[in-house]
Amino acid sequence: MNFDNFKALDLTKGPNAITFSKNGLSFSQTAINSLGRPRFVKLLVNSDEQQIAVQTVDESDKDAIPFYKDSRKNLVVRWNYSGLNSLLSQMMDWNAEENTYKVVGELHAEDNALLFELKDAEVTKRR
Repeated sequence: MNFDNFKALDLTKGPNAITFSKNGLSFSQTAINSLGRPRFVKLLVNSDEQQIAVQTVDESDKDAIPFYKDSRKNLVVRWNYSGLNSLLSQMMDWNAEENTYKVVGELHAEDNALLFELKDAEVTKRR
């Protein structure tokens, strides 16, 4: 059979999103790919505007946080930092024991960053 007229379907297409739950902060596959699967990022917080940004950085950056590991079989990044969980819960008055919060981010390619407006979170009740 000739497959010349077929195109490969990229199943990782979707929003640049993060999901916050009692288990931590998870990044969508699209978000990970949009940042270029970086090994390190830094997390920037604007409490006044209820925003966070994730920006790719070099390992030598003093604020570098490990992000994506090439050795993983699955394209997944999850942060389970208790300080981050507390910060987001307090800053947004979120109850991660009862709800899950999904936020779609905006890619700022010129800054190698994703910006998330936390006040625009979609709230889902946990089962």
